[in-house]
Amino acid sequence: MDRTDKQLENGSATQGSSPAHTSKGTILKALKAAFPHTLPIFAGFWFLSLAYGIYMNISDFSFVYPMIMSFVIFGGSLEFIAVSNL
Repeated sequence: MDRTDKQLENGSATQGSSPAHTSKGTILKALKAAFPHTLPIFAGFWFLSLAYGIYMNISDFSFVYPMIMSFVIFGGSLEFIAVSNL
């Protein structure tokens, strides 16, 4: 039996290659490293979603409509255009 056969028997050959075997610490480190890079994108989407919600509210729509339209229409500017067409 060579080394790869022993590793396969022990399960150590596949532990690092599958996402199911990643440690919680590794995922937490990755999230902490990525979080500061996502803040500008989050701020932009937050502003657009707030503006869209206010626009829908001024146009006398219930809060349910913007949520449904956000899930169905995956294009930010098309949601604004759809309000004027409804």
